Amino acid sequence: RNADFTFDRNSTATRVNKEGLIETVATDTPRLDYPFIDGVVQSEPALLLEPSRTNLIPYSEDFSQSVWTKFNTSVLINNIISPDGATNTYKLIENSLNSGHSLQQVITTSSSTDYTFSVFVKKSERSIIRISRAGGSTAVSFDVNNLSFSNGGSGEGKIETLQNNWVKCIFTFPTVSTSTSLRIELQTAQSTASQSYQGDGASGLYIYGAQTEAGSYATSYIPTSGSSVTRAAETAYGAG
Repeated sequence: RNADFTFDRNSTATRVNKEGLIETVATDTPRLDYPFIDGVVQSEPALLLEPSRTNLIPYSEDFSQSVWTKFNTSVLINNIISPDGATNTYKLIENSLNSGHSLQQVITTSSSTDYTFSVFVKKSERSIIRISRAGGSTAVSFDVNNLSFSNGGSGEGKIETLQNNWVKCIFTFPTVSTSTSLRIELQTAQSTASQSYQGDGASGLYIYGAQTEAGSYATSYIPTSGSSVTRAAETAYGAG
């Protein structure tokens, strides 16, 4: 269809294309986003218009960076196809200790503000993770095999399905201070409580595209590679 309208966005942004993959579009380019319903990308797109958001995580895809603290875990890049179609997926792997197994990053936040953390997850030997505001009971436990989640404390969860068995796990939480530790913890059974178990040194699951943004809901993915990145707000006039 032909349409004349005025559109503005002073930054790049991502969308899900008709192949079901995340891709980056240029500044001032409207985003026709193809939604997933029950894991199937739809044939009709929608014009995606979002407010300005900043991904506060400096390395959204490179989990080997030291800002990601590993507790009885390691990360290994592999040839699994990621949600953007590249082979830049990391596997989060437990060690062999009888303990908790997690990945953590500390984010500077504003106190008494809602934030949303999201990460793309694909099952392997493990299929359950707990995402938490570390040091308390605010958490959500996700089973990406059964597409279920359990809320704990003041944490609220949501699951979105994508192509190739990828799932977007979304955790919204209120802050209590200006420094917030966010933790991704492997689990053997779904529980909002922190969990210890005997690891085997090889099992884990796949992760991609972590994002923390101020707001009560998740927006489209904002890639980062060394510093926080802001996606500008979008406006469209006369689109009908």
